[in-house]
Amino acid sequence: MNKTIDVIIARRSYFEVGGKNESPVLQAELGAPVLSRSEPEEYMCSFRITSSESEHIETAYGIDELQALQLALRGLKVSLQLFSDSTRNGIRWAGSKIADIGIGLPDL
Repeated sequence: MNKTIDVIIARRSYFEVGGKNESPVLQAELGAPVLSRSEPEEYMCSFRITSSESEHIETAYGIDELQALQLALRGLKVSLQLFSDSTRNGIRWAGSKIADIGIGLPDL
């Protein structure tokens, strides 16, 4: 995919739990919220998940930068959890030894 995002924060070290490979299996990046290209009073915020096999980019939209950022972070969490659920033992971030995507969010 050729879509670029202005990355403001990233976690580059997700590992497979119990995996023999100590190299990260994927990384997650969150872009800066920007004014929507299609709606003049809407903001958008993209995130990207990259593995050795694929790249997944999604965009969340909100009424302002904060809502777009919150919704993109929630989308990133859900996408990482889906990826984790599709693996044998889940994924973990570098700061954990157990299956944990490391993104805690309050309920909306």
